[in-house]
Amino acid sequence: MPRPWTACTIALVALLAAGCRLGVTAEVDVARDGSGTAAIVLSLDAALLGELDDLGVDPSAELTAVAAADPDWQLTREVTDDDALVLTLRRAAATPDELTGALRELTAGLADRDPALAVDLDLDVDAEGAADLAGTVELRTPIGPGVVTDDAAAEDLAQLARDTVDATLVVSLPGEITTSDADEVDGSTLTWVVAPGDAPRPVTATAAAPTGWATETIVAVAALVLMLLSAGVIAVVLRRRRRGIAAG
Repeated sequence: MPRPWTACTIALVALLAAGCRLGVTAEVDVARDGSGTAAIVLSLDAALLGELDDLGVDPSAELTAVAAADPDWQLTREVTDDDALVLTLRRAAATPDELTGALRELTAGLADRDPALAVDLDLDVDAEGAADLAGTVELRTPIGPGVVTDDAAAEDLAQLARDTVDATLVVSLPGEITTSDADEVDGSTLTWVVAPGDAPRPVTATAAAPTGWATETIVAVAALVLMLLSAGVIAVVLRRRRRGIAAG
């Protein structure tokens, strides 16, 4: 399957284009039964899009190739009010292992020094929906033959990336967060900020089992109530018709 090198390829261009911004986010949304969605989101501002257009670079080419090679991945495009382009590569997963494996497979086969937003997570969700998350996340800057040849140059490139690229890991767990090392916790959603060029950042979080009924249960109950109400209305209509026929 083609690998989405686009994020880091664009990042290198962004470093050379003053005033450009690139956002790179890995997203994991976990349901109480352990299913959910995994996604990679790229946000390119108008200045960066202009630079890429001048270079004849299609920022969605490699993500499009991933979606074409594997129909489980869906690519969407959105243009914001400030003319930024948001590309989202997303797929659904039925189990925690599939969720974390989906992001892991995007960088499978790459060398340790190849550019990538590398997400390596382990996720456990028990029968009640309590979750335990652990792993690492890393944004590797382009380092290799023809790009960077020594450690000093690598650090310079990493610093440029820190000034230009906004990288994050965002995970939504099904219940209340009990422990985490995230930079931000908003309800049951955690955000880790990833500094380009740094060592892999540890990721840990635990969440209690969610309270209340699951959305699926609520929908099922609502559907049952609607069916009962409909049956009651039909019964009333039929009784009125029978009475009308008898009276006539």
